[in-house]
Amino acid sequence: MKNPLKERLERIFVFRMHHHRFKQVIRKTLSNEGTGERGSLEEVALSKINEAYQSFNGINVLDISKEGWDIWDQTERTYNVKIDKVESQITSILRAKLSQAQNANEMFRVFQIFTALLTRPRIRGAIQEYQIQLLIKVEKDIEVLRDKLLNNQN
Repeated sequence: MKNPLKERLERIFVFRMHHHRFKQVIRKTLSNEGTGERGSLEEVALSKINEAYQSFNGINVLDISKEGWDIWDQTERTYNVKIDKVESQITSILRAKLSQAQNANEMFRVFQIFTALLTRPRIRGAIQEYQIQLLIKVEKDIEVLRDKLLNNQN
């Protein structure tokens, strides 16, 4: 059986690693997104991520009693709910951008911007919804190119 303290330290390490990686991806991905009334999308997302992280302030993360584990688990659930809201916002923006794309090149540009966020299941799911649409647009673009080539040969 694992040492409870070692297990807790491992969970803290993994949690912090995922948290910081998510923040880095947000910075990288959303740094060029437009600004709005409440600031840039990056600033808003990072603010909400930091707010979610604040859930851990005030708890003894090294408390390995039954109550300590329960508090850790509840705090982690609270954090995840807040992060889900951030992901939902990003997913909405991603879907809006993809639905506005007029052709395959525009869709590929959107995918390129959000590629780093594909590690997040919710965001990956949003992109998967548009794969069929992308394939249809690529097929149409290929048809247009084929028609142009055939017309130029005639």
